[in-house]
Amino acid sequence: MTNHSVEAIRTVEFKDNTASGAAGQLVKVPGLIEAVKLIITKKKEEMAFVTVSDELGTSSVTVFSAVYNKTKQLLKEGNLILVDGKVELKYNKKSIIANKITMSQ
Repeated sequence: MTNHSVEAIRTVEFKDNTASGAAGQLVKVPGLIEAVKLIITKKKEEMAFVTVSDELGTSSVTVFSAVYNKTKQLLKEGNLILVDGKVELKYNKKSIIANKITMSQ
């Protein structure tokens, strides 16, 4: 088993992982950004779908425009981030709706 770069930043506060949580549950997840897909909404606002990974797998993080505008400089492939968000279940797939994103220390 190889070490994932997220293992180095996992803390008690950010104990959740990409597989954590039931629908509606709040989670705090550290993750390595694998991909960022920028979207322009019908209201002409930017938002993004971000794929993050940890030692257990990958997850999609939806970053709506209010959070995106505050954090877009952090959303680059290869960055380690910490995501506060809510688990959403859609089409039998879990994703995280970001409430806050910060850079890992």
